[in-house]
Amino acid sequence: MAPSLRGAEARREAAAGGLQLSLDEAALEALVEAVAERVLSRMGEIGSRPRWLYGAAAAAAYMGTSRNSVYKRLHHELPHRRVGSRLVFDAQELDEWMDQQR
Repeated sequence: MAPSLRGAEARREAAAGGLQLSLDEAALEALVEAVAERVLSRMGEIGSRPRWLYGAAAAAAYMGTSRNSVYKRLHHELPHRRVGSRLVFDAQELDEWMDQQR
């Protein structure tokens, strides 16, 4: 009788030979629903908009523009704050400003 596989050995064996499950239709549907919920939950976490953007590079990436463009607009119109010498942008204010520019 072969010894049972544990931990890393079991994972290597599963990866090498592929994992096979036999599920009835109800169990498969429940598994699919659980996976879909988890994926959508993580997408919400990833896709959520940040409140604060720290630095011109972060603001530029958020706005889809260059860092130079952010610096050019700082002195005249782009909403921002300074915390010490660091630039801080409120994402909602940037959204509103970009809407006004259209």
